[in-house]
Amino acid sequence: MTEVKVCLHCGNKTQMELINSHEHEEGEFEYDDEQGPYQIGAYFEKYNFYKCPVCNRFTLELEESNTFYIESNGAMPVTTKILYPAIETSLSKLPSGVKAAYQAAQKVRNIDGAICAIAIRRTLEKMCKDQGVTGRDLYTKLKQLSEKGIIPPILDEMSFLIKDIGNQAAHADEGEFDEHLINSLLKFTSIILEYVYALPSEIKKIQRYMSTLTEEKEEKVIGENRKDGE
Repeated sequence: MTEVKVCLHCGNKTQMELINSHEHEEGEFEYDDEQGPYQIGAYFEKYNFYKCPVCNRFTLELEESNTFYIESNGAMPVTTKILYPAIETSLSKLPSGVKAAYQAAQKVRNIDGAICAIAIRRTLEKMCKDQGVTGRDLYTKLKQLSEKGIIPPILDEMSFLIKDIGNQAAHADEGEFDEHLINSLLKFTSIILEYVYALPSEIKKIQRYMSTLTEEKEEKVIGENRKDGE
């Protein structure tokens, strides 16, 4: 059996061979004093193992679904994600333009290092535009992000380095864009994107959680005081 997939190793969209699949089901239970434990829902996982006919490398894909989310037509949606090769940044947190540029860099990482470097530089351009900074060049835009505190100085320096390497690739300057350099650039780009997009969201989640705990504690104290006053 074959399916059309994009290989994240070589970047080709091709008929990939399904080597093997493994399905796993896990139930969620509640307990009733009279009935005992009873199942209220289930989670489904399916692991698919593909082989690319172009580069002969492998891809591990995970399909997930559960009975707690059923569409109006009765269908159970399935979400799919690639477990291997791993993409460092959580793409779900990225705006569409930034996401598309970063995915393009990932797809060509093992095809052409120079093109990948250009795509990485374009990812930073998209990020700057999304963050509302303007300037005549990427250096000026990154400087504004640093001055606004959107990226810290240490990431600021790495962003400038990525920008310079991207310029070299775009202008066909002499230079080696080997696998080690490209993997390092992608890793640092991932860190920058995580800092700008994922970290603020996680901080807000923690703040909301802490706020909820504080409110519950205050309500408990008020309730105890009322009991004492009765």
